[in-house]
Amino acid sequence: MESELTQRALNLLPGDHLCLFYDKDPAEQMPALMPFIQEALAGGEQFIYVADDQTIDELSNRLEAGGIDVRRACDSGALKLWTRADWRQPGRLSPDKKSRQVLQLIDDAAKSGFKASRFALEMTWTLGPDINTRLLEAWEARLNAIFVRGFAGKIVCQYNRNRLAPEALFAALRTHPMAIIGDEVYPNFFYEAPLILSGNQKSSQARVDWMVAQLKSARAMEKEREEHIRGRAALAEAERGRAELEKLNQELERRVSERTAELIAANDALRTEIDERAALEEQLRQAQKMESMGTLARGIAHDFNNILNIIQGYSSLIAAQTGEGADIAESLKVINEAIKRGAGVVQQLLTMARKTEANLEPTDLNAVMSNLVELVKGTFPKDIAVKLELAVGLPMIMADPNQVNQALLNLCVNARDAMPNGGRLTLRTSFADGVLGNGNATGEEAVAVEISDSGTGMDEKVRERIFEPFFTTKDAANGTGLGLSVVYGIVKNHRGRIDVTTAPGAGSTFRILLPIGKKAFDEQDEHHTNATGKQNGRCATALVVEDEETVLHLLRNLLAERGYRVLTAVDGEEATARYHRNGDDIDVVLLDLDLPKLSGAEVLRKIRARNPDARVVVTSGYLEPELKAILAREGVSRFVHKPYMPQEIIAALEDAPEPEHGGDNAIR
Repeated sequence: MESELTQRALNLLPGDHLCLFYDKDPAEQMPALMPFIQEALAGGEQFIYVADDQTIDELSNRLEAGGIDVRRACDSGALKLWTRADWRQPGRLSPDKKSRQVLQLIDDAAKSGFKASRFALEMTWTLGPDINTRLLEAWEARLNAIFVRGFAGKIVCQYNRNRLAPEALFAALRTHPMAIIGDEVYPNFFYEAPLILSGNQKSSQARVDWMVAQLKSARAMEKEREEHIRGRAALAEAERGRAELEKLNQELERRVSERTAELIAANDALRTEIDERAALEEQLRQAQKMESMGTLARGIAHDFNNILNIIQGYSSLIAAQTGEGADIAESLKVINEAIKRGAGVVQQLLTMARKTEANLEPTDLNAVMSNLVELVKGTFPKDIAVKLELAVGLPMIMADPNQVNQALLNLCVNARDAMPNGGRLTLRTSFADGVLGNGNATGEEAVAVEISDSGTGMDEKVRERIFEPFFTTKDAANGTGLGLSVVYGIVKNHRGRIDVTTAPGAGSTFRILLPIGKKAFDEQDEHHTNATGKQNGRCATALVVEDEETVLHLLRNLLAERGYRVLTAVDGEEATARYHRNGDDIDVVLLDLDLPKLSGAEVLRKIRARNPDARVVVTSGYLEPELKAILAREGVSRFVHKPYMPQEIIAALEDAPEPEHGGDNAIR
């Protein structure tokens, strides 16, 4: 007759994700896993076992002893026995990358004809120094998003209680809906959605011991209840005395009532947790959507800015060669304006995707609002009454005034479109009611800006989507769906928060909180340095590294006209070799970051290795703010963004200072 553990293991449902705890010997887990594996192989599924707390030979011997033909199963591809090295490469755990690996394995199994996929993972690889509890919880949480009820796969994560730290076991109990302990399968009502619940004052060890004890206690009470039910049936069958039966009934009713109350409370807590998890999943989907938009925006920015740079350069060259011809000059002016518009569109995409940095400076928000109101009054329809309410004594903030003005103008335009028959538009500044506490500027004082209209308002479905890129309720001729996405990106770039109050027919109010940023006032001049390097001039030698042949040709001619001796390279390897041969004669390097063969950052590292005092000017069609900060710490003090005017390159080369030393940051 099958044991209770075997019956429960065989009754696991598709999509189950559970953990298994054993005390010392890996062999302790085999009674629970053996029917789990046998059922998979018999049912035409693929099983992947990652052995970490035991060797492959030890695992094979135990499977053979359980009646599994390991060699035959492995040869057919139905059984895969992996080591720790097979499962993950050295380095920091990436939950997203590992989740994609699991999905790829499941997809490969399906393409090979297997009905489903199962996994058993011995988790002692989490002992590695490059994995902390946060990463472990994130990894297990990602599995919960994959193995959902009905999914064609099951997974068991095995934890050795004797070897793993309490923090790791605590993370396991929080992230697994079911648990196997000893010879029992438990529904885990301690399962928590990670990153939601605050920490407990008890130690992790105490919480783990308490959770395990509660699971065992719950199971014991369940058995006790079953025994009482059997006793009641026996009493009924034996027709024992009414008084004794009534007493037993009362006791059972009391116990059932108590257990029912406990189950109701647990069910309520579970529903709350499910709602919170659904909210987290929605946030994750939105974050993934914005990250995809950011990736698209980066690619567009780099390629489009390179194209605009070619047009800009040769437009400037034509202007220099044609003299003062009025028709040509006017045409070139139109071309340059179009280039600026194109660059502006790219910048707008980057701002929407939060892939651009704000140029922070002390900003008078009241002055920005006053100037904006003058613009609005002069351009909006006269049937829209504009009112300005400014708080007296409002402090300066560290902000990018151009970006803030763009965000507020977008909101005003949105309000105008919501009032086709006229109405009221109110712009207001004030002190925030407290401090920002949304994770963006925790503990910082803030100011508030409100844009209110008396327009058509929005229902809840529209309000939930207004910040999505390309979402719009306007027709194609009047809206692109980027306006509010750009506003959202600018606010987040400034570590702020934006809230919306609206209802159909009741107008809308957008309220933006921006941190004052006192610390930034003290540090704004910290990194400003004076040029101390050798001045360029006649007979200076410049190494120009650029993979666009048309741009390279233009720069070679431009610098030669300025008296430079010009060396060129079209990829990273050629640039490195050229500097290795001629570095002593090179006065300044003009380096494009996006290069074939070797990246610009790697070329810079090799140049610095040969000559720590090398003067380098960096150009790029798109430069990540984080990479720009690293390059600045490496001594690059001049950055020229594409598209650029030729005179910008000349000015950068002639002003580029020698790098300061002493920093311990490296480009990797």
